[in-house]
Amino acid sequence: MPRARLRSTPSGVALGIAPPQGRGEAAPAASVGKARVRGRSLPALALLALAACAASEPSTPPPSTLPKGHVKTKPAEPPPPEPEPAEGEPSPPTQAGPPPLDEATLRQRLAAQAVVNAPDSKLPRTLYTWTTREQIEALAASRKLLQKSRAAGGELSRFDALLKSLGDKVPPTARLLREAGCAKKRFAWPNPWATVLGFAGEQYGDQLVEITLKDDSILVLVESEGPRFRYLTLDGGELNEAEAKAARKRIAGALHVSAPAPTRALSTLDLEVGWPLREFVICNEGQVAGWAYGTPAILTRMGDDVALLRGFARLLEGAPAPAIGSPWDYGQRLFREVWPRSRAAGDFADDFGAALAWATSDYLPRVADLQAIASALLVARDAQLGEIVYPAPPPGGSGRR
Repeated sequence: MPRARLRSTPSGVALGIAPPQGRGEAAPAASVGKARVRGRSLPALALLALAACAASEPSTPPPSTLPKGHVKTKPAEPPPPEPEPAEGEPSPPTQAGPPPLDEATLRQRLAAQAVVNAPDSKLPRTLYTWTTREQIEALAASRKLLQKSRAAGGELSRFDALLKSLGDKVPPTARLLREAGCAKKRFAWPNPWATVLGFAGEQYGDQLVEITLKDDSILVLVESEGPRFRYLTLDGGELNEAEAKAARKRIAGALHVSAPAPTRALSTLDLEVGWPLREFVICNEGQVAGWAYGTPAILTRMGDDVALLRGFARLLEGAPAPAIGSPWDYGQRLFREVWPRSRAAGDFADDFGAALAWATSDYLPRVADLQAIASALLVARDAQLGEIVYPAPPPGGSGRR
């Protein structure tokens, strides 16, 4: 069956017909409304609706190639990870790869990705969220970043379940997080590698979207232990309840910190597994400066993180595995001692943990885990379908590259 194809035009898109393409082949470039799109074609119905606005406009030929970094064939599956050595035993050598990072460089690069859930620490403006190919098509068609309020099965997230259970314990201004206007949301993190494997068996998809918040955004620090609520600005400031109420339109969402709870279910997604968890929850699209998908800058970021993780793994080769105890002990340490403080101290395990979104048995500072995370990120990078930038850059602009 022929597939619909978009062509760039001065005002939007034009509809064409492309012959069937082989599995994994690259498709022509496209531009959708104010969002610039390159890559494989979108569903025909969505394209017809968009094309109606631009049918009378003269068209320009699409670029002849995809942006550098996109692949045209299905990427190979990553090799299975090597068995993890017992604690204290030397790690086995890995296959040839990037040279090991020196300790100072590694610690510096990990420190740049650390997230501290404390009022005196700056919060990231750029976040990354994993999603599915179907959601990418929906984003391109609607140009709406926030699409869903619940998981496909109707389950509440751990964040929503917490807010619902707290009732009146939620401060007045923070209650907007459970209002209808904040129902649709995306969960994100400042680095893509820390969430690429999913959480406790839950997978999010292999498509990566970059979100950029407005500089004046406010995030509610929601800590399940207590519970505690604080209103934080991206530059490290904190607002009181009255100040937050006056600026409630600037609340972009929350930084949710969920305490470890092994004996009770916090949501129907992870049931009895209460690993410590952190996540940025974006629910106010008005505070999103822009979002992008598949750009050269995003692909470069993914490649840089692959190199970082592989360099870290090679640094650990032949050395005793970090003495972190059990995965549960490591998660407890991160939650109590590493995540809340302004500077990570100690060893590589602390540096690595300071950048984590959650502490599960898949995210340990050991060679096999680092290799598995890097392989998953590399496969995901090669699975990106095209390019979207929203809002589109002005004519002659270069966009987020």
